[in-house]
Amino acid sequence: MKPGLADVCPDLPASSTRNGLDPHPLLGAFFEALDGDRAGWCVLRGVADLHAPAGDVDLLVAPADGPRLAAAADRLGFARLPARRRGSHAFYLAYDPDGDLWLKLDVVTELAFGPKFELPSAAAADCLRRRHRASGVPVLARPDAFWALLLHRLLDRGRIGDAARELRRLAADPDCADSPLAREVDELGAPGCASAVLLDAARRGQWERLEALAPELAAAWARARRGAVRRRRAVARLWRLA
Repeated sequence: MKPGLADVCPDLPASSTRNGLDPHPLLGAFFEALDGDRAGWCVLRGVADLHAPAGDVDLLVAPADGPRLAAAADRLGFARLPARRRGSHAFYLAYDPDGDLWLKLDVVTELAFGPKFELPSAAAADCLRRRHRASGVPVLARPDAFWALLLHRLLDRGRIGDAARELRRLAADPDCADSPLAREVDELGAPGCASAVLLDAARRGQWERLEALAPELAAAWARARRGAVRRRRAVARLWRLA
């Protein structure tokens, strides 16, 4: 007989049938371990899908607290997976036999965008400082959640896809213009992709307009961070050769 989740982690709370911010018991134990270790972290995406995640659970952690997160993952039975050419991403995987569910953590120590994460952002530390708790779970402030999701969709994927509804909900926050990510977009010096332009399009649900701006936004980001982008692209080429 395969051991159940309660056998592997006997201190876990009983499973709940609620959804939303009621995390899966193993995730809940992991989150509590991070808080107990005083790690700086928050859920980056997938906040409303923590009870039975359909995909990765995306987390942002302060660089200095990466070892604490790795130790907590190991204690709770998460196996670390290889993550070559994936920027600061670290992946951890665990299986819940009781629910026949795989749980995969996608952990980053920085915010970086683009298909190869070659477009770095300096906003991660500010976003972590601005986080708040929802039902006990640290999450991004709503303005930061909007920009993190919008930039992820435009710069990483080039399309809005099924994030449209969530983006429009988050865009309604009156403080969206004050996010550190919004200020970073404005610092790129591309008037056609200014934060006010992108925010207005999201509030109006103009998704095709936003997708059409994605190449211009990526090019402006690459120009503004030229040195860092070149280094990251060179490292990606070396990995491919290796």
